[in-house]
Amino acid sequence: MKRRSRSLFARLGCVALLLLPTPIALYQTADNSLFLWQTEHRLFLLAVLLATATAVPYALLVVWLDRNEKEPLSLLLLSFCWGAFIAAGYSMAANTGVSDLVEFVTSDPDLAHFLTVVFGAPLVEETTKAMAL
Repeated sequence: MKRRSRSLFARLGCVALLLLPTPIALYQTADNSLFLWQTEHRLFLLAVLLATATAVPYALLVVWLDRNEKEPLSLLLLSFCWGAFIAAGYSMAANTGVSDLVEFVTSDPDLAHFLTVVFGAPLVEETTKAMAL
């Protein structure tokens, strides 16, 4: 087997391992998005617009910085979809777990929410986005 095909096979194996819990994460993301769409159409559209509006300049920056050694467009789209769907689902589940743990320790739901938002969520969300690397 050529070295290149072994490398591709190893990459596909790693992707498969990362995506094993994906259906649960996608379900949670889709369920929350559907609930928001059913209850607040304008808020849902605003969230999609703002998320896309902030992602596009970063994508253009990456493309500009990578002008000497361009990545395929499919890889850029895959990484965008990872952050938008997969990482969001993982983050939602992990943030809920962190919040429940902090609430169990402190016995104060408001403090647990505050600590999760300020300290837990950024760490969890950036870690789940970096899992794609």
